[in-house]
Parts: sequence; structure tokens; C-alpha cells
Amino acid sequence: MNKREYTWYVEPMDDQTNATISGHVIEKSTIAECVAVKCVDNERRNLWRCNFDFVKLLHASKESLNLRFRIYNQADKGPIRRCPSFLFRKKKKRKAELKPVC
Repeated sequence: MNKREYTWYVEPMDDQTNATISGHVIEKSTIAECVAVKCVDNERRNLWRCNFDFVKLLHASKESLNLRFRIYNQADKGPIRRCPSFLFRKKKKRKAELKPVC
């Protein structure tokens, strides 16, 4: 079975977020571009196409920079879908517990 290739998109929800993304793209030479695409719900949206590392960086900076955005992804050449936010939550560490032998 072939490994799926994902394309990631970010939709800024306000002008501040859009300016932050575009400023980072210009300043850091991040590979991203603004594209108009049709999503699975037949809505046309202006999204930033970028790599997963940039999406993770944005999500990590969401609260500190007061960013508002939505994340979308596309598997191979399939439809562009909204990405669930639970993919970016940190997993809770479990405490190691000894189990009884008996």
C-alpha cells in the first residue's frame, strides 16, 4: 500500500493572522503560497498552501500571537477537507504504575 501524501492549507480568519502568515513567509523564506481552491463543501476559499512544519508552528503560536485560523488538508489528489483540531493537541503522559503480580 502506498503512503499517502498530504497537502496542508491554512485559512486566516482575520487580517492580523493573514498579515502574520504573509510576513513569516516573506521573512523566513517559508514555502507557502496563497491559492484560491474549492473545498469538499463546494465553497471557494483563499488558503495558504504550506508544509506540515509550518502548520505545527502556527498552531503552537496560536495563543501567544492571538491568531485565528482554520486548518485544511488534502490527501493525494482528493478533496480539500477541514482538519480536526485534535490532531495538534499534546498527548497527556501517563504515570507509570506497577501492576500486581498475582
